[in-house]
Amino acid sequence: MSQLSFFDVDLSQPVKVANPIISGSPSKIGTKTDKTVEKVNLTTVNAKSKRDFHTEFIQLFNQTARYHSRVEVFRDFIHVAAISLENSVKQCPELEQTYFNVIARYERADLDAFAKLLALCVNALDHQATDFLGAVFMSLELGEGAWGQFFTPFHISQLMANLIIGDCSTIIEQNGYISVCEPTCGAGGMVIACANSVLQQGYNPQTQMIAVCTDIDEVAARMCYVQLALLGIPAIVNIGNSLTLDVRQTLYTPMLMLNSFRFKTFLTA
Repeated sequence: MSQLSFFDVDLSQPVKVANPIISGSPSKIGTKTDKTVEKVNLTTVNAKSKRDFHTEFIQLFNQTARYHSRVEVFRDFIHVAAISLENSVKQCPELEQTYFNVIARYERADLDAFAKLLALCVNALDHQATDFLGAVFMSLELGEGAWGQFFTPFHISQLMANLIIGDCSTIIEQNGYISVCEPTCGAGGMVIACANSVLQQGYNPQTQMIAVCTDIDEVAARMCYVQLALLGIPAIVNIGNSLTLDVRQTLYTPMLMLNSFRFKTFLTA
């Protein structure tokens, strides 16, 4: 299946753009060594990396498909990125066709830029587990005007998550995992912060945490999906209204699709 791919992109080098226009500002880990390894995989900041992924993303984004509005381009980038990640496991022909319908609006060079933007997301989240897309969204001022969206700064989300999660050892020892529900998930910042809190207590959120996320806006929900998928967090992401319980579409992260047996009791409840 021909999906958006960043595998042919050199992730070690900054993305070069000309004349950039910047808009706006299965169990608990058993040994100490194992805990360190798991933590490096998700949250440790690479002190040697001096790249500013945030600025690189904005510069490249503002040079991409300038024949469309910034809102349209961001929406479509997030849409095809989400389909690429979901269909890497799901292999759904209908999703594949939707993917081709979206990219038909873009020139080849801009589709290459989409791949590089996704690669920057990978690098940024590998550098540090944070709400990268939410921060980019706000810097691009896409939350202004008709959308009226404002995402919580990640340091606030992390503080709240630490207070809400508290000591999760009893729950995880009893059930094998902890579940997190985020009815207004935005780009997934609170869920990522919860994963950091679980990790800091010596548990692996990739196998011992499951999240159910909902947002009424499809772009925000898909932003959440992309970030949780890239971080390997098992999650169900709903595009719908948490108040009326109206769900228009449900997305499952690859980690959940491949390891659903770990959360059988939760999924069948």
